[in-house]
Amino acid sequence: MSPVVYPPFELQADRGALTALLGGMEGYKVEALGGRTGELWLRDREGRDWVVAVDQRDLRFKFEVFALGMMSIEQMRERWRNWKAPTIPPDMPEPFRSLMATRPPEPVAPVAYDDWPLKANRVEVLRRAEFIVEDVDVGPTFGDHPNAQSTAVPGEVPHEASASCVVAVGLLFSGREGRLLIASDWMPMDLIVTQEAGKIDEFTAACERVELRTYMEEMGRKPQMSDERL
Repeated sequence: MSPVVYPPFELQADRGALTALLGGMEGYKVEALGGRTGELWLRDREGRDWVVAVDQRDLRFKFEVFALGMMSIEQMRERWRNWKAPTIPPDMPEPFRSLMATRPPEPVAPVAYDDWPLKANRVEVLRRAEFIVEDVDVGPTFGDHPNAQSTAVPGEVPHEASASCVVAVGLLFSGREGRLLIASDWMPMDLIVTQEAGKIDEFTAACERVELRTYMEEMGRKPQMSDERL
């Protein structure tokens, strides 16, 4: 049986954000949240502040994927102003109930940024196929009917997969001074931000690399895509 192929989950960023990446960055700042990398702040060459984080899409039971998202601080503040408390289940215990009902703090950009490590850089979008194989034998601690989720280069999903989705999981910056990877980690909602060659090579092994300008042109030609959300 052929796997169910879900529509691609592309970069969750508008054309303004991607154009800013093409124009180059002046600085960046990693925001650690509870021991993990949850957000990355960028400052472009025009002094504008941007946030890179992870966006989630639930495709089916036990199959969720995580793409990169990027928005300006103005967009973040607009989202903050329009925030509404979610519906909280009646059996939700404290302190989770209070946490979910509390408006998050207003977004504030960092006061100081680390210098962007690449003077002139090439930007590539990293896309990979994520897939699940159902009812794998992984041991008794994984519950009933466990799934295994893995990745492959787009177009190379194995025949035993039951579902797959191509996901834009990262951005790779390359320059004379080296490389910088910003990508979605396997740990839900975590980011990878690294310049270590070994880690970059390992991550990109299962990815196709599309130059950012080419990616924007390809997305713009698709009728379901709009200028507001690529």
